[in-house]
Amino acid sequence: MRLSLHHRIVLPFAIVAVIATAAVAWVAYDVTSTTVTSHIRTDLANTTSVASRRGMALNPAILVAIKQATGADLVAFDAQGVVSTTLDQAGQTDLIARVTRAAAGRVISTETPLILDLDGEPSVLVAYRGVDEQPDTIVAVLKYTTDVERANATLRNTIVGAAIVSLIIMIVAGQLVARQVTAPIVRLAAFAERVSASQLRDRAITGDDEVGRLGAAFNGMLERLEMAQAAAVKAEKLGIAGLMAARVAHDVRNPLSSIKMQTQLLNASLAPGSEAREMTEAMLHDISQVELVVGGLLEVARPRALQRS
Repeated sequence: MRLSLHHRIVLPFAIVAVIATAAVAWVAYDVTSTTVTSHIRTDLANTTSVASRRGMALNPAILVAIKQATGADLVAFDAQGVVSTTLDQAGQTDLIARVTRAAAGRVISTETPLILDLDGEPSVLVAYRGVDEQPDTIVAVLKYTTDVERANATLRNTIVGAAIVSLIIMIVAGQLVARQVTAPIVRLAAFAERVSASQLRDRAITGDDEVGRLGAAFNGMLERLEMAQAAAVKAEKLGIAGLMAARVAHDVRNPLSSIKMQTQLLNASLAPGSEAREMTEAMLHDISQVELVVGGLLEVARPRALQRS
């Protein structure tokens, strides 16, 4: 099925809009998600910087206050075990064990935090740092990756929603632009169909744009066509008149010739100056007038060679 001009304009525009919007949304999500993750890692590093101070890492009350401020759990431990934590040591022993085991055999600096992504249930992002003046004691700050995933999901939904709205706006705008372009062409096509139905008195809408100039050209063509049609009708009428004149002249000339010949014979047999001869001479004069009329009719009916201008 052949698509209309409107759809041939809109469909490529819509396809490009979908591809471009999807690409922009993906890039925006990827960049923003990376930025969010980087921001979370920075927050963990800053939290370990505060919590690794000696007086804070070993004080459970301070660790609880830090958790309330940042939303992250903390664990301070050394080689003998957990020193202080905001986790439930009875109910979250597996999580505490995973956090402490992950630090085993690693060099934990007091200056730069070590950030690890620990798989398991629950999965957590952990930043380790040595406690000031107590390098054997390590403080770990935990951020549940479900929080990161939740933030990324919110971000993804926002970007997808904005992309869909943008796509709808672009498609609607494309429809409006295509309609502005195709509407004059559709009107001109409808006008051409009316003209093909012998309605030569109609005229196309003209304007300053390309379609308007095309309409003006159509109007000029129609005016010339009307003139040619009128000339053809006139020529046809003249042709019919010529045929009728030739028929009349032919039907009149033959009996007229016989009448003329008989009158001439009669005139020759009459005495000069007699009243009867005067009457025959008058008849011959009238016959000559009729011959002139018949000759004129034959001249009208005779075809002429075309003269080039």
